[in-house]
Amino acid sequence: GALPRHQNTPRKTTYGLHPELVSGTGFMADRHHNRRVWLYRIRPSASHTPFEPAPHPTFRADWAPGEVDPNLAGWSALPAPEAPTDFIDGIATLGGQGSPALRRGFAIHLYAANRSMERRAFYDADGDLLIIPQDGSLTLQTELGVLDVGPGQIAIVPRGLKLAVHLASGFARGWIGEAYGRSFELPARGVVGSNGTSDPRHFRAPRAWFEDRVVPGYRLTAKLGNALHEARLDHSPFDVVAWHGEHAPYVYDLADFSPVGNTRFDHPDPSVHVVIGAPMDEAGADTLDFGFFPPRWDPSEHTFRPPFFHRNAVTELNGIISDPSLRAGGPFAPGVTFLTPSMTAHGVLARAVESHLRKTDAAADRPARIPDASAWFQLETMLPLSLTPWARSAAHRIDGWPHVWGAYREHFEAP
Repeated sequence: GALPRHQNTPRKTTYGLHPELVSGTGFMADRHHNRRVWLYRIRPSASHTPFEPAPHPTFRADWAPGEVDPNLAGWSALPAPEAPTDFIDGIATLGGQGSPALRRGFAIHLYAANRSMERRAFYDADGDLLIIPQDGSLTLQTELGVLDVGPGQIAIVPRGLKLAVHLASGFARGWIGEAYGRSFELPARGVVGSNGTSDPRHFRAPRAWFEDRVVPGYRLTAKLGNALHEARLDHSPFDVVAWHGEHAPYVYDLADFSPVGNTRFDHPDPSVHVVIGAPMDEAGADTLDFGFFPPRWDPSEHTFRPPFFHRNAVTELNGIISDPSLRAGGPFAPGVTFLTPSMTAHGVLARAVESHLRKTDAAADRPARIPDASAWFQLETMLPLSLTPWARSAAHRIDGWPHVWGAYREHFEAP
């Protein structure tokens, strides 16, 4: 009975709750894109002290927009912090492009934490957050309820909604994509038809969950204009008893992704692996796409099976969640991140090319199975990615990444 059935702002609500509207888009956005949520809470959100600047050493958009390096780059897994570090304190910005002030652009962040957010909440007024765990599960305590997300899943937290991140174990690490413009949405299936890829019914939103808790000195950290600010509360902000709307957080289990592919010859474009994306105004261009490469069969024949050599108009950022087939001591390992700038030529390891070409036709045409525990992802954007000073000189940046691919042999035979 806490949720009004016939109007949004009755003069007196059940249980004396305060109605509060969170608008995720402009009021005049068309119905398909308009996003808002009505909250019915114990105390209005306006009950906090004024915000003050809250500098952060690594969670910052201090990249130079004109400085874009065309070289391939790679980073090993972000090391675990030595001091007690919560989710927000453990964020380090890899790079980005654009500006939230213009509602255009994105940022890519890494996180590594070893403690839960205690007496602290966070909201991002600049854009939506896409959280991709690699090591360690998270419990997201949001204004709309609680969501659990772990490796092999993703979470979306919309612009402006408060959350606190709690660790299921002593350590958690992963990636964050931040989209400044339009919100994430499911891609059109087009000729694939009505089934396959990601399905709306598998995206899980929270049920209302609240706490009525007095907490003097509770910290509220906000991100606005690519800068952090902090205010104080005397209570927990997670006091929403009921809600309705579509501006809500959600979790998606990547095991529910149903990939499509070529079943005769050649490769599909990697776009068939897109789970969700934040579109731009330009047709066919996205601010940030999340693509997932799951365990699957490759039955194509008469085809060079490894990923093809490519020069791509988009910027690609790849991450490895898990893969049991990786060679120990090799350049690829869980937690590794690697960047391919726009139009920079790239392919597969030279030894993978030679290994495939040595196979007999019968062996090369045999259907191949990607291992069950293999989980790689790719963030794609039509914008260039400018690295932050931290990313350029990070201790875990892999030296000589362009050379790890090896030297490619010639196989040309003159007629």
